[in-house]
Amino acid sequence: MRKVILFLFVVVTLVSAERYALLNFRPVNDMEIHRLINSGCEIVHVYEDGSVDCIANEHDYASLLATGMPFNIRIDDLVSFYRGRFDGKSMGGYLTWDELSDWLVDLHSTFPSITSAPTSIGDTHQGRPQTVVKISSNNDFWTDDPALPNAWYDGLIHAREPASMRNVRFFMLWL
Repeated sequence: MRKVILFLFVVVTLVSAERYALLNFRPVNDMEIHRLINSGCEIVHVYEDGSVDCIANEHDYASLLATGMPFNIRIDDLVSFYRGRFDGKSMGGYLTWDELSDWLVDLHSTFPSITSAPTSIGDTHQGRPQTVVKISSNNDFWTDDPALPNAWYDGLIHAREPASMRNVRFFMLWL
């Protein structure tokens, strides 16, 4: 019996044109802590002195300004910061969403007999498409033989976890 490997690669679209900044806050009471938590920014580090680093996009930044809480900007533009540190690559050596999308199209162009074209299986609750690729001798994404074994691999489920996407991408190349 011929073995078929079904390989789906789910990625969440990032808004590539968005600007992100690393901000530092020193909340002085519980109300400021709750304001920070409810602002939408992603808290990435809490220091022993109680100060907090968070990543904010333009929308989060506007919300934080509206709270009136003072903060320092540690890094104004994270994309430019990482691009300067990693030979022009904007994601610290990982692929951006646009680069990953191009790579998936190239993968299908290079191996059309065993890969499906990148396909969206719907949107996230934030309205971003979830893109998948099937690797199989039956490369039509929407049909499958239930008698054959399948495996599902996913990566980049969370926006700031590019290592998961990289691992799946390397596994795809190995196949």
